[in-house]
Amino acid sequence: MIYQKLVGPILRRLTKRDPETAHQMAIKALKLFGDSEFFRKKMGRFTFVHNPALRQNIFGIKFNNPVGLAAGFDKNAKITKCLDSLGFGFMAVGSITSDNMGEVALRLLAQRREFSSTLLGISIEKSETVSLNEAADDYLLSLRSVYALGDYFEISLNAPEFQERYFVNHLLESINEARIKLSLKGGGGIKPILIKIPPDINGGILNDLLDGGSVDGVIVADLSMIKRIYQYTYGRLPIIAAGGIFTAKDAHEALMAGASLIQISKEMMREGPFIARNINRGLVKIFERDGIGNISDLRGKAVDNRKGCFTVRRQGCYRA
Repeated sequence: MIYQKLVGPILRRLTKRDPETAHQMAIKALKLFGDSEFFRKKMGRFTFVHNPALRQNIFGIKFNNPVGLAAGFDKNAKITKCLDSLGFGFMAVGSITSDNMGEVALRLLAQRREFSSTLLGISIEKSETVSLNEAADDYLLSLRSVYALGDYFEISLNAPEFQERYFVNHLLESINEARIKLSLKGGGGIKPILIKIPPDINGGILNDLLDGGSVDGVIVADLSMIKRIYQYTYGRLPIIAAGGIFTAKDAHEALMAGASLIQISKEMMREGPFIARNINRGLVKIFERDGIGNISDLRGKAVDNRKGCFTVRRQGCYRA
C-alpha cells in the first residue's frame, strides 16, 4: 500500500524523465533493505506463493512458480540475495560480458549461500570491444567463468550478430560442446541454454534455431511470435514471455499463447516489490475459476496447431 500510494508514483514520474536514475534509486533501496537477513526472511513470508498449481518442470528444472525477473534489472548482481526474497520463481542477472564476468562471479559466489529456492539464470552477451570474428570465444569465456553458479543461461545476441546465420549456428554448437565439457568437470550437470529472440529476426535463422535442437528454450517479447513459435514446434520448445506483463491477466494471456514461464523487469518499477506475489495469487484465482489443475494444462490453449507451421512448413503440418 505504501509503495502504491507514495514510492510508486515518485519512481514512475522519475522513470519517465530519467529511467537510469530511477533504476539506480531502486537498486540502492533494495540493497539497503536486502543486506538485512531479518528483512529478507520477513519479505519472503509475504511474497512467496506456495501452490502446487503453479509448479512445473521446465528444461528439466523444477520451478515453484512461473514468474521470473529478467536480466537487466540486477545487471551486476549487486542485490541478488535481496531479489531472492521477493517471491520470484527464477531470476536472471546480467547481462555479463568478459569485461565484468570476474566481479559478477565473485558477487554471486558470496550471495548464493543465502539463497532460498529461487532459480538463478545468468545472461551473457558479447563485449563491445570484441569483433564478430572473436565473438564465439568471448561468449565461451564468460560462460566458463560463471557456469558453476547458474541454474540456466541466457544468450543475448545483438542485431548484427543475429543477421549472421553461420555465426549463430557456430556459436550455439560451440556453447553446447562447452557445457558438456564443463558438466564433466563438476559444473553441476548439463545446464539449459536459452536464447533471446528479437522481434525482427531473420526467418531462416529462426528456423535453424527451432529445428536444430541447439537451444533448450527461447525468450520472446512479442505475443504473436510466441504463438507462432509454439505452433511451429508443437509446444515442444519451452518459451519465456518477456515484457509487458503487469498483472495476472497479462500472464494468463502469455501462457495461453504458449509461454511456459514469464519474465518481468521494468514492470516492477511500476507495480512494486510485490508484483510476483500479486501475479501468482491472481493466476491461482484464475485457475480455480476455470478449473485448471496445473499451469501446464493452460499452455498454448489459445493456439490452433492445425493452422500452419511458421515460415517453413514441416511434413505433416496441416494448413486449413
